[in-house]
Amino acid sequence: MAFVCSLSGEIAQTPVVSLLSKNLFESRILEKYVEANGKDPITDEPMTLDDIIPIKTSTTVAPKLSYQSGIPVLLKTLQDEWDTFALQNHIKSKKLNSIKKELSLSLYQLDSACRIIARLLKENDELKQLLSQAGVDVSEGKEMEIVTTLLFIH
Repeated sequence: MAFVCSLSGEIAQTPVVSLLSKNLFESRILEKYVEANGKDPITDEPMTLDDIIPIKTSTTVAPKLSYQSGIPVLLKTLQDEWDTFALQNHIKSKKLNSIKKELSLSLYQLDSACRIIARLLKENDELKQLLSQAGVDVSEGKEMEIVTTLLFIH
């Protein structure tokens, strides 16, 4: 709950009540007024600092009222937006670096697999050539049997 000063219209940081008018004020504003004028600002009755009662409040944050707009509020809003943007940018940057590492690993594995396949095809061609020199019939249906047989021989 926010206490609004009857003189300034702003939220009172240290609220006090006048015993004469029963209105709520910011303590420093009311004290200055009473010291300068010696009367209650609402009823114009003679008043002393003894007629001021402090109010105990919780330390919760005061709600933002609609009249609290202007450059400071705009700057605060922009700062909050910038902080959010910076946080999101950092998170996305970390995600991007993680994805780059995954992509690099995947490309390395693909390159390695292609090199292995090329080496195996070359070995297969060499083995076919050795078999043809030895006089063994290398037809399409028997290739797997021949390769399996050669693997067991080695």
